[in-house]
Amino acid sequence: MDRRNVLSSILAGSTFGFAGCTGDSGGSNSPEADDESDEPNVSQVSVSAEDHGNENSINTLTLRYATDTTAELDPPDSPARSPDSGNKLVILHTEVEVNRETEGKIDVYGSAIGLEAGGVMYEGRSIPNLPELTQTARPEATYEAWAQFEVPEDVTEATLIAVDVGAWFDSPTQILFERDESRSSTIPEGST
Repeated sequence: MDRRNVLSSILAGSTFGFAGCTGDSGGSNSPEADDESDEPNVSQVSVSAEDHGNENSINTLTLRYATDTTAELDPPDSPARSPDSGNKLVILHTEVEVNRETEGKIDVYGSAIGLEAGGVMYEGRSIPNLPELTQTARPEATYEAWAQFEVPEDVTEATLIAVDVGAWFDSPTQILFERDESRSSTIPEGST
């Protein structure tokens, strides 16, 4: 097979794979756009969510979220750990709204949020230089938070769920998830 046929095959196969990716490849007007991308092709993970708790809870956390799937954090030389071979990263970007029926601050624990896929629970990790889910917040506060979940390459569907909520919060806590299509899930340049 000559070089032209090989390149045509690569381009045809890549068109489908990159359709859902939102990583920055330098843009179509940059000189790098004509070069082959260094980032491996990964299939996107469709992420849904399951609310937890009831309306009589003392605390309510509402996470308005967007997700993305990537083979590595950009730039590759960042202090953030790349996924193990055979894995990819699901990036979670949220706006967390905290409400409490009583006075006082509430400690929000990122460990209370997990990503379940195929019966396996994946723990979130913080992303260097970006705000994390674990914070102390005043009632009626809203803050931005990021997390990453490392999952196997063959995962295509996953669910955000609450994990051991009773162990993380001192009062009954309701966790609500709302997909927010207007929220960007692309990690800001220079953050990692």
